Amino acid sequence: MRTEILAVDDGRWPATLDGHLHDVYHLPGYGRLDAGRADEQPVAVVVRDGPWTLFVPLVLAPLPDGLGAGSTWRDARSPYGYATPLVLTATDAGRGPTLAPARDARAETFLSGAIGSLTAALLDMQVVSAFVRLHPLPGFALPQGPLASAGTLAVHGESVWVDLGRGEEELRAQLRTNHRRDLVKLVRGGFTGQVEQGWGALPDLQQIYADTMDRVDAREFYRRSGEFFDRVRDVGAFVVATVRLGGEVVAAGLFSEVSGTVQYFLGGTRREHLARSPSKLLLLTVQNWARERGDRAFVLGSGSGWGGAENPLFRFKLGFSPLRGAVATWRLVADPSRYARLVDASRVPVDADFFPAYRAPGRASTGSAHAV
Repeated sequence: MRTEILAVDDGRWPATLDGHLHDVYHLPGYGRLDAGRADEQPVAVVVRDGPWTLFVPLVLAPLPDGLGAGSTWRDARSPYGYATPLVLTATDAGRGPTLAPARDARAETFLSGAIGSLTAALLDMQVVSAFVRLHPLPGFALPQGPLASAGTLAVHGESVWVDLGRGEEELRAQLRTNHRRDLVKLVRGGFTGQVEQGWGALPDLQQIYADTMDRVDAREFYRRSGEFFDRVRDVGAFVVATVRLGGEVVAAGLFSEVSGTVQYFLGGTRREHLARSPSKLLLLTVQNWARERGDRAFVLGSGSGWGGAENPLFRFKLGFSPLRGAVATWRLVADPSRYARLVDASRVPVDADFFPAYRAPGRASTGSAHAV
C-alpha cells in the first residue's frame, strides 16, 4: 500500500475525487474553510492499493496547552459536517448517494489494511488521535467491521434526508399536512423563494444567521464570522437561497451541491416573520431546484447541533421526509500510551461520550474541544 499526505493546494486531491461519489466536506476548498485557526492544517490522507483508494480528509491541530505533550504533537478531526472516509474503486464511478454500495469481501479486506496505513501515517505526523465524522446517506456507507476493530464507533443521532429520485406526487404527499397548509399561505401571501444566481444576498444571509444564533443563544462553535462568509464562495460548491416578501429577504440559507448531493448547511429567518415559517418555502424551493438539476439526495440535517436529538428543529425537518440516516463518528487512537497520559494530565473523569477525552469541557487545562 502507498500512502500520500495531500495539502489543499495539491492537484492530486481533486484528481483523486474526480468521477467518484463525494460531498462538499471532501473538497480541498472546504478543508481550507473549516481550518479556521492559523495553527490548524487541512490535509487528506490517501492510501492506495491497486484499484482501491482510501481517502480521509482531516484537520490537524496542536494539542491543548497544559498537558505536557510538547509542541510537536497534534490531534486530528474531520472537517465539520459529514466528512466520512471514502473507499474508492474504479468500478464505483457514477454511483449515487441514495443506494448503499454493493461491497464485497475485498472492500473489507482493503479497508482493514488501509486503516493500518492510516494509523502509521498519523504517527509519522505525530498525531495522537483522530475524531472522524461519518455520513448519514446510504451511498457513503463503509464496512463497519474494520472501523470497529481499529477504533470505536458512536451514534449521536439521526439526520433527515429527501430522496429526490421519488416522483413529484410522492414528494408532495410526504409533506406533513401543516407544512402543505403553511406553504399555500406563504405563496398566497406574496412570499417567493429562489436560489440566487450570485452572491448579492450573502450580506442578508450573514445578518439573518447572526440574529438567529443570538435568538437561540447558540454556542460560539456554531457562530460564523464575517471572514467565513467572505471565504465561503471560494469553495466552489455553495449557493444562497432566499425567501422574499416585497423585495425584502425574510429567510435565507446556505446550501451545497456536490456529486448529486445537496446539503442544507446553515440558515435562518428574520424574527418578525417567524410566525409565518418562511423557512418551509426556503427548503421546498431548494428541493425543487435540486430535483430539476438531477440531484439525487437533499440532506436537511439533524436537530440543534451536529447529530442533535429529536427536538422541534428535527421534527420540523421530518415534515419534509420520513427518511433518516445515522449521525455517527469513528474514534481512532493512533498512540494509545500517549493518549492515556494526555487523559491523565487533563485531570477530568473519563467521559465515554466525549472524544478525545483530554479535550472534554471543564478540564483543568485550556484548549478547544472537538464538538459534535
